[in-house]
Amino acid sequence: MNLIEQLARKLSQDRRAMALMEKLAGQLSKTKRFSHGSSARFIPLARHHNVLFVCPSQSKNATPVPPQHLWEGYAQTELDYLKCGQDDVAQMLCILNEVGQPPIPLTRVLDLGCASGRMLRFLPRDETSEHWGLDINAEHIAWCQEHLNPPMLFATNTTAPHLPFEDSTFDLVYCGSVFTHISELAEAWLLEVRRVLRQDGYAYITIHTRQTIDLLRTKYRDDPLFSDLLAELNSNFAENNPDGVEWSVFTFGADPNSQVFYDVASLERRWGRIIPVVAVKEQAHDHQAAVVMRK
Repeated sequence: MNLIEQLARKLSQDRRAMALMEKLAGQLSKTKRFSHGSSARFIPLARHHNVLFVCPSQSKNATPVPPQHLWEGYAQTELDYLKCGQDDVAQMLCILNEVGQPPIPLTRVLDLGCASGRMLRFLPRDETSEHWGLDINAEHIAWCQEHLNPPMLFATNTTAPHLPFEDSTFDLVYCGSVFTHISELAEAWLLEVRRVLRQDGYAYITIHTRQTIDLLRTKYRDDPLFSDLLAELNSNFAENNPDGVEWSVFTFGADPNSQVFYDVASLERRWGRIIPVVAVKEQAHDHQAAVVMRK
């Protein structure tokens, strides 16, 4: 009989102790039940025998490309990976200049959910620029710190709604395919975005909308990059909404791997009370729409 079994037998003889143990077990079960949603989580770097070395880059490439497992499904070739980042930045700046007063200041910019700098590397900058990238995947950030810093700056953050910056820091905060994976904490994150934006600063956030669903079922139906998402979407709709119940937000999966879809009119009412919505542009980020907001 091991020590734990001996202790359990001894405690079982004391009814008062048993009552306390049952109360403690109930409290622990509640903690376990809520820990999935309430914990601040990130994806750490892999360790070998609990040891980690981060080695300096040996690459002499003027345009370094991360290993393919860090491409996040955006492309199948290095050329396409670089091009899609460049195209998404060009599209973002075009939309911002359409809805704002050009030129939009880009001195201090935050890419929230930067991955391996797919977009951030193509953002226009000069010697006065301070461009930050944050991501919950530490492997992305480690790669960026070795290959893209300088001139850019990077840090690992968590799924908890917190940005490690002072109030009114940034001219622009953009989030490409980030709020598509944030469900219950979306408004809390939006409050943090508002806090770190300077007055008249812009937020550019891409989302899934009803039109996204139509695009996935038509334009992107045979695209292998979207096959898994489309299969999950159709399966969850068929199983959980067979009667076509009206919705303002539709989510499947658990953060940070959830997929979140919005009714645009409902989103403008909800988010617009936090940061005024200037415009919503469909198909701004492939199948995703862009929400442009100004503090």
